[in-house]
Amino acid sequence: ATLGVALISMAYAQSMGVTPRMDTLRLNGDVMMYRLASNVAGAESETALGFLKQWGGHLRQQGKLAEAEYVYDHVLKIRVARAPGEPETIDAMHALGSVLRDRGNLARAADLLSEALGVAQDRAGERHPLTLKLLHEYAATLLAQGHVDDATGFARDAYARRGEELKDGDADTLASQMLYAQGLQAQGFHAEAAALFEGALNASANAYGARSPIALSAQNNLASCLAAAGETERAERLFREGLESCKTVLGPEHVHTINVEGNYAVARRDAAAIGRVLDALTKPPHSLPPVHPWVVKFGGALRVQETEAWGAKELPAGGTEGLPPAGAAEELPAAGAM
Repeated sequence: ATLGVALISMAYAQSMGVTPRMDTLRLNGDVMMYRLASNVAGAESETALGFLKQWGGHLRQQGKLAEAEYVYDHVLKIRVARAPGEPETIDAMHALGSVLRDRGNLARAADLLSEALGVAQDRAGERHPLTLKLLHEYAATLLAQGHVDDATGFARDAYARRGEELKDGDADTLASQMLYAQGLQAQGFHAEAAALFEGALNASANAYGARSPIALSAQNNLASCLAAAGETERAERLFREGLESCKTVLGPEHVHTINVEGNYAVARRDAAAIGRVLDALTKPPHSLPPVHPWVVKFGGALRVQETEAWGAKELPAGGTEGLPPAGAAEELPAAGAM
């Protein structure tokens, strides 16, 4: 009976579009299956670890980053003790490194992802999907650290290699396309970045639907790029439409919905709204640290607004890959991919 309930919960959640309620059902299904697998095969069995990793992924998608970090750290410790250097261990390093980046622990994330990338390149080759996933995530972490030129170079490589290896419209390729565009935007190449974001938005909407998470990520990034380039009217329209979709798809309290709301507030130069976003990000349940890129971004925007210096400064760039760490597609809230 327990197994049947768990499978029904998971199948029901996976068959529907992602909403807060569906995400909760999916998460409950992961917990039930992990506990069942632990009782039957042992807590460190491959089956149990698989469900535990899946549980961590869904926690991350819901914005429960501290809980996801705890789960991923537990999985990695077991993997390292059992088989260091194996693909499953490298993948566990990727998962933990990604959520560490999400939480603003950039130094540890960069170290872990760099180590995993080196092992993957040696053992699997530079074009293996796991290597490309790590290359993308490492580039995203470098960008968050402010190492713009290095990050853009790695992101360009990930985008080019994924484009050669994967079919057109693949969510992983689109994620790397957006990351490369973010690097170009940070370098000041707004027109080139906007073209890449626009292409990603059109491709993701065609492949997964206009309200799929990855399309919402592209929309958020495009709007942020347009706002930074001074195209305020279109940027605000895209933010407004994207925010309403995020509230429906992810829920109003999801960390990525709050990020889009903050980007929209920056575009409108609304200090009160920016302040509310900072409160929402830095207080429970999200509790992002002061060094987190989004906290830094909105804190800087608020200071600029409060000193009435908007006219002399460029609007802060918006996206940090927008919606769920658009690392690899499997980490994005599913309904298509964000």
